[in-house]
Formats: sequence, structure tokens, C-alpha cells
Amino acid sequence: MENDLYKNRSISGCIKAGYLLFCSNVMTILRKNWLSLLVFSVMGGAYLAFGLTNAMHTMGNSLPTGKLVTFGLLNVLLLCASVWYMARTTTLLNENGFACNLKRIAKLQLAYVVFMGIVSLLLTAATLSISDGQKPAPAAVGTAGMGLQAWLYPVAWLIILIAMAPFAYSSMRYIQEKEAKFKTHVLGGYRTGLRRIGFIVSTFFLYGIVIFFLTLILLMPVYILFMASTLSQMGVQSGDPNTLPTYFPVLTYGTCILIYFICAAFLTVGIYVNYYVYGSIEARRQAQSNRKAIQTEAAEASNKDEH
Repeated sequence: MENDLYKNRSISGCIKAGYLLFCSNVMTILRKNWLSLLVFSVMGGAYLAFGLTNAMHTMGNSLPTGKLVTFGLLNVLLLCASVWYMARTTTLLNENGFACNLKRIAKLQLAYVVFMGIVSLLLTAATLSISDGQKPAPAAVGTAGMGLQAWLYPVAWLIILIAMAPFAYSSMRYIQEKEAKFKTHVLGGYRTGLRRIGFIVSTFFLYGIVIFFLTLILLMPVYILFMASTLSQMGVQSGDPNTLPTYFPVLTYGTCILIYFICAAFLTVGIYVNYYVYGSIEARRQAQSNRKAIQTEAAEASNKDEH
């Protein structure tokens, strides 16, 4: 796809460039990525609808083991489908080939899942230790402990997400460059991304706000379906007949698949925004190197003139 990657762009400039790249290549994306897009939409819709349907019917009770296994399997399938779709999307941005991009994105996603799993376990252990430590304490101290628990998760995740922001640059660098290695480009590139963390966080914060409000609007049909099913289930538990039509499950799954199809556009634009963030940082690094080279040459010329 035609693009001007290595250019110093502002925060809004990266978002605008990502959006325009998507809009100008919608048909190319659909033509070359239709199968991975279809699988991603179906898996995502099934995952959302299955969770929504069972949340309706359990009414706060825990899911049976069989449904938990199904839910976990759908989660894994959705992850695999997203890796496939992202590999297809990035293949349109570089010349590394689909197999190379698939391998690199799979490594990045696996590292992300492992890291998030470890962090979740550590936060859960910290919360449980705080809870256990407050059991014999007076009521006032216990209340303070509950307040600490309530703040621990959001504050900790906010710090973790900000700390992970430089990986947005290093991961895209790993995907784009031909001879890239995970250790040198992803882990080694973290330091470069850390120097530009304000630019990276600000860009994705602004993009996240836009996507948040768009997603709220997009999920309105799901809210309506959820409320309709919840009210019907409450009536059934009270002895009233089920008033939902027989096609309601098909409607729920179809709606969720359509929503995930639209969410794929948000994901694609997000990839393109990250692509231009990477290009902007590389352009700034190159400009900085050129300035240093000019300053060095000027200093050497000045020394020669003095002698």
C-alpha cells in the first residue's frame, strides 16, 4: 500500500494518517484479508455471544465446568484468529512475507499473554495477602484495607500499561525490519521507546478515547439484547412464560459477529496508527543523528581552522 512512513508527525497526525491509510485501502484489505477477517469476526462474535448468553442464564452463578472449557477454547481460538488477521494486515505494510509476519506476531502475542498472566497472578496474590492481613484488624482498619484493595487493581494496571507503552514502538520495529530479532528489537528497542513514552502514550490515549465512545455506541444492540434476555429470565424464575422469540439466540450471535466485524476496522486502524508512530519516531531519530553528524563535522572543521 502506498504510504509515507518515515515522516515526523504529531499525535493527531499519526491518528489521521492511520485513518486515511485504512479508508484509502478498504477494498484492498477486504480483497486480500477476507478469510482471516471472516474467521476473526466469527470467533470474536461467538466468544462475545457465548459469554453474554451464559451471563444471562446463570444470573450471577458460576458456570458449569463444560461451559468454562468451551469459553476458554473460544478465547484461545479468538487469540489465534487475531494473530492471523494481524499478520495478514501487517503483510500489506512490509515485504517480509506472511510467514515471517505470522511468526513474529505469534511470538509477540505469546509473550504478551505470558506477561499478563504473571502480572494477574501477582496482583491477585497481593490482593489476597492484603485481605488476609486485614481479617483480625478493627473495623476501621478493615474498611481502609477494602479501600486499598479497590484501588490496587486499577492503579497497578494503569502503571503497567504505561510502562508497556514503549513496546508499541519496539514491537512494530520488530515486525517491520527484515533481519529483526526478538531480543535485540523488542527488548532492546524498549529503551528507545521509553525516551518517546510521552508521544506514544498521548497518541494511544487520544485514539483510545475515540474508540471508547465509538464502542459504546456500537455495543448498544448488545445492551438491548442483554436487558431483554435478563428481564425474560427474571420472569421465568418468577413463574412467567419465556417471552423471547425462538430466533433470539441466532439474533444474539449474528449481532455479535457483526459487531466484531466492525471492531476489526478499529483494530486495523490501531495497527496503522502504531505503524505511523514507529515511522515518526524513526524519522526523529534520523533527524537527531543528522544533527549530531553536522555538529561533529562543524566541530572538526573548527578545530582544523584553529590549527
